[in-house]
Amino acid sequence: MVSKRGWLVAAVMVGSLWGMAEVLMDATLAWSGTAARAIVLPSFAVMLVGVLHVLESKRGAILSAGIVAAFFKFLNVPFFGCQIFAVVLLALLVEVAVSVLAPRVKASESTLPLLVGLATWF
Repeated sequence: MVSKRGWLVAAVMVGSLWGMAEVLMDATLAWSGTAARAIVLPSFAVMLVGVLHVLESKRGAILSAGIVAAFFKFLNVPFFGCQIFAVVLLALLVEVAVSVLAPRVKASESTLPLLVGLATWF
């Protein structure tokens, strides 16, 4: 759907949105004392990379978005390196789920992000 080199632009844009959401939602949820950060943040991330996969299904686009999002984790005030690893690992898991699931399942473009999210959580 996107031009030959447009996959990188799409990955950077989605990765930036993912990274900003990680930082802002993490700080907001921590400030409010909510214990559901471990559920909310990856769920939002899987939704975003599902949209990225619908926009551009080139291999490596989701992992590239995850690497971009991981750089935003340096903005967290109490810096934890494991959070960077978690973001990259989530992107890698979604990338693997997409590469395994997409050729086998014939689904419409509107249901594919949901299937990718379910396969990742499984």
